[in-house]
Amino acid sequence: MKWTRDSFFAVAVLALAMPATAQTFGLKLGLNTSTWVEQPNPGTRYTHLQRPVGGLFVVFRSPIEKVEFQAEALLSMKGTKAENLNLENVARYVEIPALARVVVARVHRSEIFVDGGASLGLLLSVVTTRPAPNPVMIDITREFAKADTAFCFGGGARTGRITVDARFSIGMRNLIKGVANAKFTDRTFAVTAGVISKQAAK
Repeated sequence: MKWTRDSFFAVAVLALAMPATAQTFGLKLGLNTSTWVEQPNPGTRYTHLQRPVGGLFVVFRSPIEKVEFQAEALLSMKGTKAENLNLENVARYVEIPALARVVVARVHRSEIFVDGGASLGLLLSVVTTRPAPNPVMIDITREFAKADTAFCFGGGARTGRITVDARFSIGMRNLIKGVANAKFTDRTFAVTAGVISKQAAK
């Protein structure tokens, strides 16, 4: 509970700081398509799982023309399907990406950008489920690392108050504790759409 409380406290602090320091800020919502990669020798066949992601984003000014910095506070659900075991593993994280953003084209109130950086994920819970005819739901949070880090890169477009982006994230840390001779990392492709605050968009 303390870990969850501290995670949401960090998100609240970021949200309160946005209006005073940001060039633009707003809300975004989208879809994660994720899976796990097991190394060195996969014992389970993992496939992709789709789950929602959403939260706050803020873009800060930079002294360098066309370069900006973007921070986000997201509630993110992701995981994988273990096909040969007929199981779905779904993890919930508070994710805090920190990105450098470069505008590559700009026309009037529209722009195209690329971005890249790192993300910190604070684990809230992990549940494994098996569908009918013999449904199972088990909380396996204790078996997972409390934090995950990832390298992120992608791009998107903004027109007026609407922004759309796509991003690929490569997990860097082992997700599951106590599994000898195996490392489990996350791969996630996220597509989101956001609305910029009317005041920030002026």
